[in-house]
Formats: sequence, C-alpha cells, structure tokens
Amino acid sequence: MSNYISTSHFLRYLQVSNRTDGEILRMCNILKMLIEDSPRPKKGIALLVEFRRISGLPMPIVLEGMITKYNTARSQRIHDYLSRGAPA
Repeated sequence: MSNYISTSHFLRYLQVSNRTDGEILRMCNILKMLIEDSPRPKKGIALLVEFRRISGLPMPIVLEGMITKYNTARSQRIHDYLSRGAPA
C-alpha cells in the first residue's frame, strides 16, 4: 500500500486557517515528499507554486532549499544519463 497523498487532499488541508508553525513545517515536509516521489516533476513544481499562493506566506527558506535540492538531483540524473552514452 502506498503512502501517496493526493494533491487535492494536500491543498484542502492547507486551506484550513490558523495553522501553527509546526503544522506549516509538517506541510512543507509533505510537499517535499510529493515533489520527490512524483513521476511528473512539473506537477511537483506546480504544487509548490500553489502552496505559496494559497498559504499567503513568503517563500520559506525550507521550500527554496527543496527547489535547489530538486534541481541539483535533476541535473545529476541528466548528467548520469548523458554520461552513459545516450544521445544528447
């Protein structure tokens, strides 16, 4: 059984008002999991943008770090793919 959390469930949870800092941090961790586990990375980035819009928060450092981590991992996968002799 998967631990997958749907995008719509996550966004509904986010819309509940009066979130504490701890709850927001947990949501950031859920978002990180959604982005890392997504077979469609663009959907993860769209979710990140929606998170920022709905929450009304400035982009937290945690999320900026996640984008940096995601882009670094993606660049490494592309580098690995090309270094195996795949056509550019």
